[in-house]
This record gives sequence, C-alpha cells and structure tokens, in this order.
Amino acid sequence: MMTPYTHVQPIAELPGSLGFTVWGVGTRDDIATVLAPGYFGPTARMMNDGDIVIVNRRPPLAPSDGGTEKLVLAVHKDVAGAMTLRQILHLPALEPMVAKANNPKPVVSDMG
Repeated sequence: MMTPYTHVQPIAELPGSLGFTVWGVGTRDDIATVLAPGYFGPTARMMNDGDIVIVNRRPPLAPSDGGTEKLVLAVHKDVAGAMTLRQILHLPALEPMVAKANNPKPVVSDMG
C-alpha cells in the first residue's frame, strides 16, 4: 500500500474510445514497493488498460540517498479488472552533486 508520502493524480488525458490517461505519482517509497501487487489500492479502480504511470521517486530526507528516480509503467487490466504494471523505462537516480571544498559553486556535468 501507498504511504502517506505518496501522491497520485491524473496529469493528462486523451479522450475517446482509443484514449488513455497519464498518471503522475510522487513518492518516497522504494521502486520494489511501487511495483508490488496492490500498491495503488483503491486508486487502481480509476486506472484503465493502456494508461501510463510516471513515478517520480524522491529518496528519504537524507541527501546521501541520492537524487530522484523516474519510472514509466504501462497499465494492463484483464477482463476481470485485475491490474498488472509493466515497466517501460527506469531512469535511476544520479549521484548527488556536491561542491568541492575550495569551490562553493555546484559541480555541473557537461552532458555533451
């Protein structure tokens, strides 16, 4: 189940018979917990087959836990309404940027 630190809401909807909804999830729960059966609880009833879920996982409050992870999931519902999630994309957290002792400016990486 979701913790009190989790927020789920629809962020975009393509209406019509072939439409789908993009859901946004902000959480501090680890990815394994998010992917566990039953995580979305009653919210799963509002999700439909073909919907997309974008998970923005922020670590607990300790800066040493790294940055934000992103996870993109596809929703599948069978004829009985049982929901499964298929992982489409996982962007792991980047190492936290730290300033050098003699240079107070943040370190910036050239992504080229």
